[in-house]
Amino acid sequence: MLTERLIHTDFHDLAAVQAEHEAALLALPNVVGVAVGHKYAKGENTGQRCVTVLVDMKLDRELLGRDDTVPGTIGSVPTDVREVGILQAGAGPALAPQRLAEWPELIGWEREHPQEEVAQPPREQFAALSRAVRGQGVMAGAGFAPTTVAKLRPAPGGTSIGHYRGTAGTLGVCCFDYTHAGPAPAGLAMPHRFYLLSNNHVLANCNEATMGDPILQPAIADGGNPATDTIGWLARFVPLRFALDRDRWPINFVDAAIAEGRFDQLDRRIHWIGDLRGINPAPKVGSLVQKCGRASFYTTGAIVAVNATVKVDYPGGRMARFAKQIICAGLSSGGDSGAVVVDIEQRAIGLLFATSTTISVMNPITLVEQLLDIRIAESLTNGRPRG
Repeated sequence: MLTERLIHTDFHDLAAVQAEHEAALLALPNVVGVAVGHKYAKGENTGQRCVTVLVDMKLDRELLGRDDTVPGTIGSVPTDVREVGILQAGAGPALAPQRLAEWPELIGWEREHPQEEVAQPPREQFAALSRAVRGQGVMAGAGFAPTTVAKLRPAPGGTSIGHYRGTAGTLGVCCFDYTHAGPAPAGLAMPHRFYLLSNNHVLANCNEATMGDPILQPAIADGGNPATDTIGWLARFVPLRFALDRDRWPINFVDAAIAEGRFDQLDRRIHWIGDLRGINPAPKVGSLVQKCGRASFYTTGAIVAVNATVKVDYPGGRMARFAKQIICAGLSSGGDSGAVVVDIEQRAIGLLFATSTTISVMNPITLVEQLLDIRIAESLTNGRPRG
């Protein structure tokens, strides 16, 4: 079963309890997610296994009806209500089309050259934008742009990236696929195409981009210019399925996309972390993790819940439901979307895509690999990919 492959054996039995009661819990007021994890008391981890209920805001019981409160136990399994705020994806810098409205010459260029690989808008139009954006960061006044928003070639994971008309996010890691692998000596297979991994909402503008669209490093919100900073072209994405109404919630598993780039411009390392040494498909609750992202740079945290089903807000008032997700305490902020989260043994765990004031949400890396048909942390050998 999919659940058993993605959850450590410690929580297999609780996952069954969660599945039985999840729909009823998600229907309660303020509930934005249900998962399994450890119970906390006065901010301390008790180590007791529980069904974790995520709410955007805790309310006094007096303000809720008898049928609207989270039960203290489900059968013999305790529950833990965790206040997390609103879960958001795409909460980075303002979308580029709003900025592009300031540059009529660039808009005219786009209309005349919708599919050209090399753009020719005047560079000086981006100079003021670049200075303004960098002046708002933690290095304001120092005349220095953090490496994560600088142009880097070859480009490592953990740095600014985005669709040429989209928001700024994080390049997760550079990778390859099996679809375009050819024969090689000694029984090996050689990839013929190379990719940059990030989120759908970073590279494909929440399903609205066109295959072959330019991808910039750094992103346009960080001063990137289509004429000089195009690093790849949108190649594949997993479509996002948004809520149809309050009662119809299609299930998503990943917010993920890849752009094809040139081998000599891509670096498989992650900035401040290094080379990946494999993947961890079923991380344990309590495990320490690390990431490097465009907005909050290098940070560490801990996994607090797994097998999460969550409701996530997207730009434009849309919402989406995701299943089988991993929840970390802290770790990220808006603009870190697309970062690959890694354990202390440098094994990839997940692809970060949503955040709140207290937690981060990531897609299991196993599902990202399978749904995009890519590999991020192993050599390409003869035969079909694992899983």
